[in-house]
Amino acid sequence: MVLWNKEAVNTLQWDSGKSLADLVALEVGNIGENLAIRRAAYLNACDNNNVCMYVHPAGPGPLSVDNCSMGKFGSMVVLTQSASPDNQLSVEELGRQLCQHIVGMNPKSVGSLEEEEQSHAAAVGHVEQSDEAEQVAAAAGGGADVVSNASSEDQSEIKETPKEDESRLVFQDFLMDESLTVGELLRQNSAEVTDFVRFGCGEELEEEEDAGA
Repeated sequence: MVLWNKEAVNTLQWDSGKSLADLVALEVGNIGENLAIRRAAYLNACDNNNVCMYVHPAGPGPLSVDNCSMGKFGSMVVLTQSASPDNQLSVEELGRQLCQHIVGMNPKSVGSLEEEEQSHAAAVGHVEQSDEAEQVAAAAGGGADVVSNASSEDQSEIKETPKEDESRLVFQDFLMDESLTVGELLRQNSAEVTDFVRFGCGEELEEEEDAGA
């Protein structure tokens, strides 16, 4: 993925020889509304990669000119998917849903799918151990309520532990089904996200915050 900041993107040359900044200035004069291009991203699908995109609001007929879709928010994702009869979603549908998730949840990085899987396995193992301890205590008579309460606290703690990791895509609860993490969704569909980008009209950018500091 190639990213351009405001300075770089506005110096790009159009077919007419004019810079993008010149074209924007002309359009501002034509429509009488202020607008600015603040950044841009270029993603290229190669090998087995797929690039999927989504703009919001989509609606029944999204505003599109010359294959350029426009909206208040937009996202693109690069993913790979291995062929498997167990895959529940096509790469196109999976990519679209991931882009919707990225627009809605605003992750900051992809995160490690391997680490997410290990974290999920550890959490499941802990819950199973708690359930087993509760059954043993109940069979022994008494103490079941105590074990059950402790088990509930442990499970709550496990669920709340990765709060600091929620900015990582694969650790986030999936927007369309919160019983799954994005990592679980990817494993169900033999897929992996290699990169993504999210844009929003008027959003604050780090470089602009640094300049104003």
